Amino acid sequence: MIKSAAVDAVIEVSSSHLGVAAPSGARAQRWARDGALLRNVQTGQCMSGAGNYALLRACDSADPSQRWKFVPASGGVMLTTEAAAPGAVLTGSRAVPNSLYGLFEPSDDPIYRWTVTPA
Repeated sequence: MIKSAAVDAVIEVSSSHLGVAAPSGARAQRWARDGALLRNVQTGQCMSGAGNYALLRACDSADPSQRWKFVPASGGVMLTTEAAAPGAVLTGSRAVPNSLYGLFEPSDDPIYRWTVTPA
């Protein structure tokens, strides 16, 4: 699971888009690390981050938008990709359930930090 450092919420797939929801352990909320890829256990698709957008796509290890970097930060990690806008990291939400915001310039707010546990 990829859990928010800000609220009791995890990233999940819902109707082929990414969102944040209360943790339930459902397959839609479970992510496997395959090298630098983050693959959703339910769909088999990978999280992609390009520009300021976080999306689901067919897994492709050659795609720089799917190669996630885990940057150590207080209370977790910040997640970014080689294709993200410069300095942008994956951004959650304080409202649950909600959409995943995308990739933006971080601040000290914990909505920019995550803990990642094996599927």
